[in-house]
Amino acid sequence: MEDTLRILRADPRVQSAELEITPPSPFSAPQPLPEAFGGGSHVFDFDVVPAARLFDGAAARSGEAAPPEQGRDSMIGPGAALAPARLPEAAGRPAAAAPTMAAKAVLFEARAQAIMNPFGLLGKSNDIPIWTGVYIAGEAYRYKATDDPQALESMERSLRGFHLLYKIGGGNGIIARNIRPATPEDAAAKLPYDQHLGQGKFAGYVWTGGPWDQYTGYLYGISEAWDQIQDPELKAELREDLRQGAHNFMRNGGKFISDDTHLDSSAHYYYQDRLPKALRWLAPVAHLLPARGGNPLSGLEFMRIAASLTGDADIEAYYRRLIEKKNYAWYAEHKTAGATEKMMRDHSGLFNFIARVLYGRDVKVTPDSIRSPVGTNLQHIAFYDLMRWEKDPKILQAYADGYRDAHAPVARHANSFWNFLAVSQLGGDAAGIAEGVDSLKRFPLDYGTRKNSDDPAIPKYKGLSNNFYRNKPHWEWFSVDPLPLERRPMHTFAWQQNAMSMDGSFDYKDADGAAYLAAYWFGRSHGYIAPEQ
Repeated sequence: MEDTLRILRADPRVQSAELEITPPSPFSAPQPLPEAFGGGSHVFDFDVVPAARLFDGAAARSGEAAPPEQGRDSMIGPGAALAPARLPEAAGRPAAAAPTMAAKAVLFEARAQAIMNPFGLLGKSNDIPIWTGVYIAGEAYRYKATDDPQALESMERSLRGFHLLYKIGGGNGIIARNIRPATPEDAAAKLPYDQHLGQGKFAGYVWTGGPWDQYTGYLYGISEAWDQIQDPELKAELREDLRQGAHNFMRNGGKFISDDTHLDSSAHYYYQDRLPKALRWLAPVAHLLPARGGNPLSGLEFMRIAASLTGDADIEAYYRRLIEKKNYAWYAEHKTAGATEKMMRDHSGLFNFIARVLYGRDVKVTPDSIRSPVGTNLQHIAFYDLMRWEKDPKILQAYADGYRDAHAPVARHANSFWNFLAVSQLGGDAAGIAEGVDSLKRFPLDYGTRKNSDDPAIPKYKGLSNNFYRNKPHWEWFSVDPLPLERRPMHTFAWQQNAMSMDGSFDYKDADGAAYLAAYWFGRSHGYIAPEQ
């Protein structure tokens, strides 16, 4: 931590630096490590969360961007468009000089390390695989850009954590989404259906099963790190994990199935397996509902990466059957990307009429208000993975078309992570790179509450949110244009946030380091960002 402070203080644009670390919670106690991790014990300091104050909160939110760096135009082309114009700032806020992007990367690396459990897994939420996968990818990009042995060490440590998540799940293709030390109460209590006491060498732990979104991060991390892995034993373990998982998927007809997990990749899966027994006769009705592309997209992502990294001819053949016999690539292209925009284009009048009747005459429904940032994030990662590993030109073109449709509605939202992923595969968007770099410069160091709806200078409207069916009020304030990054309410994974959402905050910080690191080091390793920036 002292090294982090030293580097940050050396940056001429940092006025002050201070790290606060909360003491470990009373729950922290030595816990036995599985034999695969060397045995012994480790204190699970899950509540150690650094809160950096490189400049005060008001200044951090003031939108004060770093001065222009030399050489920027030479990288992205002269005249490239920049991020959305900065909104008027409240009078009286103190100006503050921002640290360089490189200095912020040091800070966010420290934050990520501070919330890791002893297995190299990020945080304690039920999203450990997806955010750890993004962190692994960031460390792979860092190692590629710098040859820093610490990046390699961190990357491989977290990949061993992924192997643990696979093994504790039973070794049949199911990955745990969470692992925690068991308490005496766990053994006596009836755990929720998706939580399990670890068996054998994993005794003393509780693990939770995971859905498709966790596989997306798991696959992204492994596949981006693959060419950087130096440990042959680790690589062999991960290869075998993928092979076993793919064969489970094949045996079950395009599904991952275990005691608590049912992940179906079909386009007409609407959770029919969760119907009460008395209503399961209704399951075939799902085939009368509109096809959805997200499940086929996830299935294709898993099988494409598994086939490429294992070299298993049976997996490759099954992947091809999904495309040729079950039309998975068509569903991914046409029923995933741009679905919200198409729905609003075809039925805007109806949706707005219903919203006004039910929720108020001034409530509107727009693609920006009801688009799911979670779904958009998963689509960007999955399409990126598919394009990275697919070699067939015809299939690759289908993925490219789907990816363009997924990215187009958010291309001017200055989302560094989404822009960099998309441009690397689709090309042709110098403005996207410029906006992504600008957002990394603006990336705030605080994840505090944002309250923009009180600012009369920002054009806004009441929009029906994508969670209207479970939130009250059912609407929220949206800006007409994307907010600058530092003005946006920050999801723990900062890129998974609506650029027009005006107010809010998030309680847990399991991915704040991973979000910045993945985008920054992607930009560095692909030449979008110069080392001195």
